[in-house]
Amino acid sequence: MSNVKDVRMKNSLKMLREFLTGNEYTKNEIAEKVGLTLVTSCKIMNKMLANGVLVEKGIADSDCGRKASVYVLNAEQFYICGLAVGLDFYHIEVIDLTRKVLFAQKTQLDSTLAFSEVMPTIISHIKEVLDDLHIENSQLLGIGVTVPGIVDPVKGQTVVLPNMPTWNHAPIKEMLEKEFQTLVIMEKDNYASILYLKAINTNRLSNAIVMTIMGGIGCGILIDGAIYRGADGLAGEIGHICLGTDKDAQTLENYASDTSIVRRIRAMKLNHGEELDPEFGIVEAVQAARKGDEDCQKVFAQAMVQLQYALILLVRLYNPRQIFIDSFWVRSLPKAFATLNNALKQLDGALPNCNVKLVCIKEENTVMKGASMLVYDYVMNHSTQNKLINF
Repeated sequence: MSNVKDVRMKNSLKMLREFLTGNEYTKNEIAEKVGLTLVTSCKIMNKMLANGVLVEKGIADSDCGRKASVYVLNAEQFYICGLAVGLDFYHIEVIDLTRKVLFAQKTQLDSTLAFSEVMPTIISHIKEVLDDLHIENSQLLGIGVTVPGIVDPVKGQTVVLPNMPTWNHAPIKEMLEKEFQTLVIMEKDNYASILYLKAINTNRLSNAIVMTIMGGIGCGILIDGAIYRGADGLAGEIGHICLGTDKDAQTLENYASDTSIVRRIRAMKLNHGEELDPEFGIVEAVQAARKGDEDCQKVFAQAMVQLQYALILLVRLYNPRQIFIDSFWVRSLPKAFATLNNALKQLDGALPNCNVKLVCIKEENTVMKGASMLVYDYVMNHSTQNKLINF
């Protein structure tokens, strides 16, 4: 890229980021905001207007002289698609440039089926959704994809999905790019979750962690505002850490994941001569615990003890300012979050200036919303394959 083009792309990104906030500007206002001359700013804006990225909204208020036009992002011209693949589901989401959700649907997935059998069905579903929304491939800024395991973000393929072995080394990016002719970004699900939290947080996240508890347990780690992946994309696999030193010690996932909690309750009930309904899951387990079921309460109590150890470990290792917990059972059980929060407060005396804030995520589907946020974050920070500024 030539120096002139490089500078133009950099300036275009600065302007784009301002309009992506949803603010409206006159040409003079945006030039001042991004620190460009009016001539340079107008050149960039005129190209964005010609390509439908910006639209004229109206006339600015003025007491004297010629009134200037006001411009705003054209949210109805470009769109982003997110595909989140889980252990037993896939979730498709479509958002516009204001991050308004136009479509969101969770569909059951049989992870025992081969990748080659499942992926064509998912692609057909995405095409059907885009057709229904009247979105052309040319309007699609990109597709963000998340999976519950290690990925190669450069090649855009899975490396290892421990609980979905038929999806190992799956060429997801290649298949989607061929079908939709657009940017495809692939990432581990927890890494995408922390990007989503960064985007929606009014106080800019810089050093933060999200711990997601579902069928497994994993973390997305933000250090100085960037995702921390480690050398091989293994960072954040706290669910596989063995807690304890005796020969019977088990991993955090074996204590506190949704799947393991249900399995432990089932085993306990069988020991007592009871057999649970096949449909008994984490929702039913929480309901039973709230109603006083001693077996359920005991299993959740064990899970909380191990979770406390894990949170303390994260604080000591990464020294974050915020830790977000995304867990149905933590936000649903009375006193669960308070118990975990109290464990972190006890660190105040042990670690100097330990001021970590524990946050329980109230909304559901954070992991799923992270998929589309991969593309949103990309177009805010990169010029290559960015349809909003490549004219």
